[in-house]
Amino acid sequence: MDKSELAEQPLAALEEAAERRQSTAPESAPGFESRDGRVRAKQDARAVLKELNAVLADLDATRAELHEKDEALADLRSELDGQHQQLRELAEEVRTDERFRVAAESAPCALVIVDQAGEIVFANAQAESLFGFRHDELMGLAIELLLPKGFRGKHVKQRTEFLSGSRAARHMGAGRDLCCLRKDGSECPVEVGLTQIETSEGRLVLSSIVDISERRRLEQQLEDRNREISRSQTLAGVGRMANMVAHDLRNPLSSIKMSLQILGRQPALHSGDEERELKEIALDQVRYMEGILVDLLDYSRESPLKPEWLHIDKLLEAATLIVQKTIEERGAHVTTRYQSGLPTLHGDGDKLRQVFSNLLVNALQATEGIEDCEAEIHISTHLELGPDRPRIRIEIRDNGCGVEPGQEDKLFEPFYTKRAKGTGLGLAIVGRIIGQHRGSVHLESTEKRSTRAVVVLSTGPIPESREPGSTGR
Repeated sequence: MDKSELAEQPLAALEEAAERRQSTAPESAPGFESRDGRVRAKQDARAVLKELNAVLADLDATRAELHEKDEALADLRSELDGQHQQLRELAEEVRTDERFRVAAESAPCALVIVDQAGEIVFANAQAESLFGFRHDELMGLAIELLLPKGFRGKHVKQRTEFLSGSRAARHMGAGRDLCCLRKDGSECPVEVGLTQIETSEGRLVLSSIVDISERRRLEQQLEDRNREISRSQTLAGVGRMANMVAHDLRNPLSSIKMSLQILGRQPALHSGDEERELKEIALDQVRYMEGILVDLLDYSRESPLKPEWLHIDKLLEAATLIVQKTIEERGAHVTTRYQSGLPTLHGDGDKLRQVFSNLLVNALQATEGIEDCEAEIHISTHLELGPDRPRIRIEIRDNGCGVEPGQEDKLFEPFYTKRAKGTGLGLAIVGRIIGQHRGSVHLESTEKRSTRAVVVLSTGPIPESREPGSTGR
């Protein structure tokens, strides 16, 4: 019932009361009215007034009820307006969150958001790839579990201090070693940027994590390359000086040697055993100096390869014959074990014979001073699989004094030697020649008094001219 209908109710009640009065009033003479009629009229008026008061009371009650309903309706409308505003804000948050997720998933680096408890509440696909976890595994994971164990304790304190401090961004990892821990247990060098963000859930920390493994690898390559260039330049200068010195000393030394040999064949009439011994000592020292000059000339010359197809067993037999005199002087026992059916090698025969003879001499020198057993040299070959083609592995093992830990690579550096005599160029020449052949060479200490020299050469063809390269150690 609307308000117009409620307003018409009192008027209808009055009209209804008047009609009842006229219908009940007795007929009387004009100008006269009975006492009873006046009484009834008063009674009818009181009845009508009573009914009117009742109608007015109902009207007031209805109006009060309508007022309450209007107030309830206003409250409901206010609540609906608030809900509509919340829905609009929520829709905007959803749109903002969706835009953030699209941007985060498109980011080239790993993004991780951590709450104040240190638990991950967001991680993009790059983070999953970097750490090796699935998305559901990362959610709720403590951020400290993505750090190496040595960093976890102090990181909790650092994270708390960062959250309680200013909102300034922080860059971490530049210029120092900072690593993350992957699911498989491996560590990865990273750089991290931290930013505080205010949200309806409180203050969070957004971490941008960049994998710098490739950058570190390239930096290491550049550093190694620069060091190699510097070393090559230094050695080139040393080589030129050694070449000059060797040439300047070779002719006078040859004259001295020839004179001593002539004196040895035609001894003076008054020369005794002591003089002859001195002549032999002088001649031995001349030969030793000639060996030094040969090493200096060999190292200073960077002659190109003259490759041909060779049989490894014949190369090793020829190298053994070259040092046969030294083998006999040392009283060493040489054994061989060559795998049959090995493919031919493409290499410079003269240079490879020099390699293996140098390694044999080095092995024989390592057996000096052995008294409790016979000096033994064992040579073996076998085929092994390479990344693109088969390779031949040559091992020369002795039972000598062995190599001190950490000295294996240093022994291939020019002029580095642990012996009282020698130039330290023998293994340096070996390393350079093997590098020219795209092979590798290294030393292994198998036991307390045993060393194994391992040479690996590819069976594929090599260019006819190749500058000296890495030994592949």
